[in-house]
Amino acid sequence: MNEFVEQFLLEARELVEQATDDLLALEEKPGDSERLDSAFRAFHTLKGAAGIVDFAAMTRAMHAAEDVLSAIRTGANPVTPRLIGDCLTCLDQVIQWLDAMQVSGGELPPDAEAGADAILRRFGEESRVGGPVALLALPQQAPVSWVEAMLDGHPEAAAEASTAIRYSPDPGCFFRGEDPLGLIAQLPGIVALDLLPVAPWPELDALDPFACHLVLMVLISGSAEQAATLLHQVLDQVEIRPLRVATGGVEGDPGLSAAARKLLEAQLLLLAEDVAEGAAGRLASAGKVAANVLRHGGKMAEAERLERHLSHSQTAGDPRILATAIEAALNGRLLAGAPDDVGPAPRLPEETAARALRVDVERVDALVTLTGELTIAKNAISHMAGLAQDGMDPKALAALLKQHHVQLDRLVDELQQSVLRIRVLPLNHVFRRFPRLVRDMAASLGRPARLVTEGEATEADKAIVEALFEPLLHVLRNAISHGIETASERAALGKPPVATVHLRATRDGEHVIIEVADDGRGIDLERIREVAMERGVAQAETLAAMTEAEVMDLIFAPGFSTATAVTGLSGRGVGMDAVRMAVDRLGGRVGIESRPGEGTLVRFTLPLTLMMTAVMTVEAGGQLFGIPLDAVVQTVSVPHDRILPVGASHAFVLRDRTIPLLELAEVLGQGRTMTPAAEAKVVVAAVRGGLGGLEVDRLGERMNVMLRPLDGLLTSLWGVAGTTLLGDGRVLIVLDLEEIFR
Repeated sequence: MNEFVEQFLLEARELVEQATDDLLALEEKPGDSERLDSAFRAFHTLKGAAGIVDFAAMTRAMHAAEDVLSAIRTGANPVTPRLIGDCLTCLDQVIQWLDAMQVSGGELPPDAEAGADAILRRFGEESRVGGPVALLALPQQAPVSWVEAMLDGHPEAAAEASTAIRYSPDPGCFFRGEDPLGLIAQLPGIVALDLLPVAPWPELDALDPFACHLVLMVLISGSAEQAATLLHQVLDQVEIRPLRVATGGVEGDPGLSAAARKLLEAQLLLLAEDVAEGAAGRLASAGKVAANVLRHGGKMAEAERLERHLSHSQTAGDPRILATAIEAALNGRLLAGAPDDVGPAPRLPEETAARALRVDVERVDALVTLTGELTIAKNAISHMAGLAQDGMDPKALAALLKQHHVQLDRLVDELQQSVLRIRVLPLNHVFRRFPRLVRDMAASLGRPARLVTEGEATEADKAIVEALFEPLLHVLRNAISHGIETASERAALGKPPVATVHLRATRDGEHVIIEVADDGRGIDLERIREVAMERGVAQAETLAAMTEAEVMDLIFAPGFSTATAVTGLSGRGVGMDAVRMAVDRLGGRVGIESRPGEGTLVRFTLPLTLMMTAVMTVEAGGQLFGIPLDAVVQTVSVPHDRILPVGASHAFVLRDRTIPLLELAEVLGQGRTMTPAAEAKVVVAAVRGGLGGLEVDRLGERMNVMLRPLDGLLTSLWGVAGTTLLGDGRVLIVLDLEEIFR
């Protein structure tokens, strides 16, 4: 991928995030001029960045949004939820384009023009000039005065002209390397050109020779779409007026050749055949041929639109839908009410892994310093090797080795910590994606809510931050669809009509705590018991004997949902079990606290990093394995006569609690290689909110390791969390206890 495109993708994503934050804050406080200015600058910068990589469609879309925000800045338009929604939809479209470019290696999306057209229509571009497709969709309007002047001044050229253009270059355009005449010269089929001063010429000694004082007015035989594409870099300085827009199909589209028109008319005749046999084939053939004809004529957006009509026509089994679209293309107009005449639907942002990290230069400098110190330590070891060869006294050599080992151990620890500090990301990387989602979810459910984020600067490992989006999304979705009440219910309870959902993060030693708290109705434990009994999760006697915490934990059962109806957001029983699985996979745990009528709090406790892992080694079946130390509750010796069969499995009792027991060598297919001892050595581990025991042959040592996930053909190997190298060069397999106990 071109380095300029890489930089464009990185900076564009940051600008989209900034603009989204500003728009949401502006919706909450419409009078916040700083946020308005910041959003305007973000869109303006996005437009400029798109121009650098020659992304004309994005330039048009950003220019339209920029004009809308500019009207707000001047007081011409107020801030409304619909306007904010339109701007956010525009940013959604940008993200889709960026994702497509990322996947294609930097190639511009082939359907970008159609997306830009939809954005322009969404912003009501009919009221201004700047979007060629939108202009072509307009009925014939009386030309403004400058167009009349051009046509009256050039009667011979008026017969050939299809488009009128008025270009008012920025006075400082020369300093940016722009050549107004050079840009105009690129236009197809120039039939007339007028150069006029912006204002009456001043006296010669008052004239600034370095400023552009001209207005360029042009008549061309080419289309408005072609003109807008060629002038995309200065679209904010250009007015474009189509002169021939047919309304009844008499004159037709001047951009279509005679051969193209004949081909399109032939497809209409094909669709008019009233024979049931082969109807589906004729429909598909006519649609594909018509779309290819439009593409050959350079009408990419119209071709994409016609293919969508083809799809709609095939679904409905009605060829008239496609026929109407082809007639519209012949007549040079857009079909009103077409399926594509709406902007892109709001979508959940995709989880996109960060391919670049912005690192504080001080952290890089620390690595450079450590590299120098490690080089010195390496030279010292080389020196000691020479001393050993020269026959140095073994005791003196051992003391020297121990001294340098201490120094090397310190440097390696510092190096590990420095690398971890480089890998960390602020949680704002994921937090900033949720205000928009909460806004859309609250609007779709009719439950007014606002999201308050705290602790966004808290840092965690990059892998953890990037994996948090899905579980947090499930929790926030539940808070809005299940937790908070409707505005009328809240008013009856004396609560503010707009609910508040808090998303906060804090650092606690080597852990990161993330909490989602709402001020809604809380969790109804009786309702959970009823649903659990209805769905066979537990029997009535068992439910009656459960503590409140145990009943609350039933929320995490697969398929459990208290929703009474299935919606686009909830009620399908997919949510909290996925949350627990995702957090367990990150080495964390989930807890819930709730007070009826006051709200619910969901807490994630996560490790600071996934790179450095504390493990305990165990031996089973003659092989050494690692067990994550944070899952180990304790190690015990259990007499074999206290291990009892339970069905096809075994269990033992520890402090009045029954613990299921697995023999690790048997589970891993190793087979025991040692003579069974009088007592079984058992590692008791906490997994998925419960306890389980692993019987091993021998307990080993505790150590900190740099865990490497499996890749290649071994990526999905069952029961393995990762591997690391031991001091003697052997590979240590670290087990995934969640999969082993499942």
